[in-house]
Formats: sequence, C-alpha cells, structure tokens
Amino acid sequence: MRQYLENRYRISSLELTTVETLNELIEAGLKEDESFRKLRTVLTGADLVKFAKYKPEPADNDLHFDYAWDFVSETRYTEPENINAGVEKTVGKEGEE
Repeated sequence: MRQYLENRYRISSLELTTVETLNELIEAGLKEDESFRKLRTVLTGADLVKFAKYKPEPADNDLHFDYAWDFVSETRYTEPENINAGVEKTVGKEGEE
C-alpha cells in the first residue's frame, strides 16, 4: 500500500509514519472522504501489527484487504479519454459527398 502511495502520489510513504503519510496526502489534495478513511484504517491496522505485535482476526485481515483494494480502485490514475475516440471522420471519404 505504501509503495502504491509513493508511485501514485509521489510521497515517500515508506520513509514516513502513518500520520505523516496521511498529512502529506491531504497536502497533495486528497480529500478526507470515505476512501481516505479506508486508507487510514488500513495503515493504522498495519501499524498495530508491526509495532504492537497485534494479531488480527481473519475477518480484520479481510476487511483491511477490501479497504486497500477499494482505495486503489477509487484512486488509481487513468489516462484521460481521447475526446475524438469513436468519432468517425467523414471528411475526405471517397464516394461520399
């Protein structure tokens, strides 16, 4: 997840605490919406496992996985659509006036 944040938002999340990461994301323009809350839940849950030796229940793992998946799905970069895509050009076609 932190690698995704670094690639997507150019924030060195691997070098930052969770609080610092979330603050950097807000400064980068990420809204504090449902996606942000899901990310915060995932990162703080990971902190508990890493630093407090917390052993989450399987349901917690599933929830955090779903939240991480949702966050990436909702925030991934997509190329802008070509405004001319699907528009057929009729100018210059032979046999047509």
